[in-house]
Amino acid sequence: MCPHSAKSTTKGKSPASTRSGFPSYGDWLFGQSDEALADLLTRLLASNPTTFVENLTGNNAALDNLSTAVSIPGSTGSHSQSAELFGDAPDPALIHLNSLELAVCHAACELDAVHHPCTVADLAEMLTELFDIAGTPAQQRPNDQQVRGAVQSLCHWGLVFGPDFQLPSPELPGATTQLKIPPHLPRMFEPSTEQLWRLVDGTRCPIPSAELPGVVDELPPRQRRLLSTLAAGGGVGHSTSLHEGADPSKPLPTLVRQGILDQLDDTTARLTGRVQQLLHGTLITDPGGHFAPTSATSPADSAANSRADDAGAAQAVQLIQDLSDLIEDLGRNPIVPLSSGGIGTREINKVARRRDEPAEATLHLLTWLAHANLIGRGRATPTPAGQPARDYWAPTELALDFLEASPATAWAILLVGWANSAYAPWFVEEPDTRPFEAGTASHAARGLRRTFAALFDDAPTPQPNELHRELWRLRPGEAWRTTHTAWNAVWEEAKEVGVLASLRRETVPTRAMGALRDVLSGSADPVADLADALAEILPAPVEQLIVQADHTIMAPGLLHPTDQAMLAKFSDQESGGMASVWRMSKESVERALRSGLGAEEIEEFLEARALGGAENVPQALRYMLHDAERSQSLATAGVAQMYLSTKEPAALDRILALPDIEGLRLRKIAPTVAVSAAQLSFVTDRLEAMGVQLRLEGGQAVADAPVLSRVATPARPGLRCAVDGSVGRSTDGTGDDSEQVIASAIEGFRRSHERANAAGTTSELDAQGQPDSTRVVHAPEEMMAAISQAYSSGTIVRISYVNNDGQQASDQVSIVMIRPSTIAMVSEISGESFTVQPHRLSSVEY
Repeated sequence: MCPHSAKSTTKGKSPASTRSGFPSYGDWLFGQSDEALADLLTRLLASNPTTFVENLTGNNAALDNLSTAVSIPGSTGSHSQSAELFGDAPDPALIHLNSLELAVCHAACELDAVHHPCTVADLAEMLTELFDIAGTPAQQRPNDQQVRGAVQSLCHWGLVFGPDFQLPSPELPGATTQLKIPPHLPRMFEPSTEQLWRLVDGTRCPIPSAELPGVVDELPPRQRRLLSTLAAGGGVGHSTSLHEGADPSKPLPTLVRQGILDQLDDTTARLTGRVQQLLHGTLITDPGGHFAPTSATSPADSAANSRADDAGAAQAVQLIQDLSDLIEDLGRNPIVPLSSGGIGTREINKVARRRDEPAEATLHLLTWLAHANLIGRGRATPTPAGQPARDYWAPTELALDFLEASPATAWAILLVGWANSAYAPWFVEEPDTRPFEAGTASHAARGLRRTFAALFDDAPTPQPNELHRELWRLRPGEAWRTTHTAWNAVWEEAKEVGVLASLRRETVPTRAMGALRDVLSGSADPVADLADALAEILPAPVEQLIVQADHTIMAPGLLHPTDQAMLAKFSDQESGGMASVWRMSKESVERALRSGLGAEEIEEFLEARALGGAENVPQALRYMLHDAERSQSLATAGVAQMYLSTKEPAALDRILALPDIEGLRLRKIAPTVAVSAAQLSFVTDRLEAMGVQLRLEGGQAVADAPVLSRVATPARPGLRCAVDGSVGRSTDGTGDDSEQVIASAIEGFRRSHERANAAGTTSELDAQGQPDSTRVVHAPEEMMAAISQAYSSGTIVRISYVNNDGQQASDQVSIVMIRPSTIAMVSEISGESFTVQPHRLSSVEY
């Protein structure tokens, strides 16, 4: 397809909007190139995969065609599965906007920019009026340049349009640039909307945040109950006591005077946004709000930063080691899920007993595996020995890459996975809900984690209150739904994963925080790019070890993977982290010797790595090595019933290091060959149960390597990364599908728009001055959008619904009031007033 022009018309037809000199929203989109539309839809899909199409809906049939095609990529089953997984509502449509962009949208709605073009100067003037009403301090207001930048950004999101704007990179508008907004936008800024996108109105309450809880708690019981009722019912209330001349001592007028309620008209008031935030337990914005970037901070203390980087890296390395151990354990012993899909207490206790740790510690590490997408539920391959082919909780394919990755890459996988994780065990309120069951995922948790790194700048000591303020400025949609519990949980997670570090008196961000912020802002391959940055933070692997006479070996820093693997062969790790301690014993050395490692190899390794040289290897360790070697027979006579060969010596070493391998009586006779006196079938059955892939050649066993049971890596929105470095490849394999859906949607939109223009349905009215076509919607979101639009515009709609007798009915109505639980309306046929619950609606025609 080639780009189309906004003035392109079909033969003999020209839309009224084009003839008037200002394009309609559909015409403006039609005039953008296919590449620009694809870029817009891709960005909207990435920022809000469920409801982003609300930014492209309206009465235009062609826009509806575009919205329907892209709203839910894939089958409807994936949508229902997502709805079952998450325990909260999907991301709101405007959640990707900052506070100034929302304020500009509000000002445009006040200017009726849907129907009448306005200029950037008009917007700035309206913003001043709104800020005056809200009491926004001067230092928290934007300047003209910032307002123009917000308009440019809104056009980039398809929320502002005009003949002087062009996607994908609109120019910075001037003061006289004319613009309009899409027809769907005003309904999001009505006072009756549940979420206060009218952020300027929502910050009107002048009570300081520190004093607000006390003011509300000290209200008389009747007024306190009234606030609770309003908070539970959407925040809007109606009463005749608000009329001019009514008794000012009544509860509603009193609360309005105190700034706790905002009066909308003579009969309607609503909770101010700051009081709603208090009652809902979410972060509270400052009086008047913040609509301008904060001033630059002082330079950071380099010494404090260095200490923070060291502490954060050490914490991350310890977590990586703990998760690696758990992955290997789960690969050999996948977890059987509950019938509900979660993990039961008994299974968690079994894992904890195998690992000799408290059950709480095991559950905590399982939670981190879930955050990083390193554990999943599905058909395990290979199937655990003696178990049926069924679903298990087991390491993912990504987890196996995690095991083989360098420390920097493993840390990058952990960070990118955490930033895109929706798992929120602290979100669950039902006591019977088990870990990882449906309903334990939260859109709010994922949104906060993805935004968290962007809140930090170069300040050495970020204060929580300052970060709350920055969250309200940068992503008010996220701040609106972020509870203090969620904030504290994510804060602690950030310390565990090494992007925050706790020093003596303060918690400060590490350089890993800035690196994570950079890749989340638009990297094509976030894991690879982040790993490059983290490699500069992690210290270089140590080359020397401290070998002590008490049979302990101390690694004073990060070990090279090959050195760590060698130590694990002949010693047992006693402590991990950036620095680690290993202990040699007669048993550990004999285990190494039985696996084919020679005493001379161990001695040479210690001499090469010992701090101070070979003479610093204690004589006691040398004696123990030679004693253990002498305890093994120099020559063994016996019958070999079978032999086991591998292609690589390392593969045989991994097999001989497996737990419970001693019962097979395998002994290494060459770098790639081991023999056993046990029966071939006995050895092969046991090895396959341990996950070793075998094949028989001439009656003898040939092994490839031990294989851990694994499941496919679960698809995760926003996690488009690959350990192998393939740029732009999606780990869930949906990247190409999304591109095809978007391309098909654009093509369908263009065909539909051209047909609509040819038929004259986009802007022409019939002889009676009414639209010549109507639209019938059935989806709950579309029906409520149509009802809301009819309420704000005062138009009549026809509804079909189930009445109180359980029978299907239809009527032509005017909407009187909208609440979350009921819709009040008047029949235009009978004149009677009645209410309908939203879930009883079956269709709306408008």
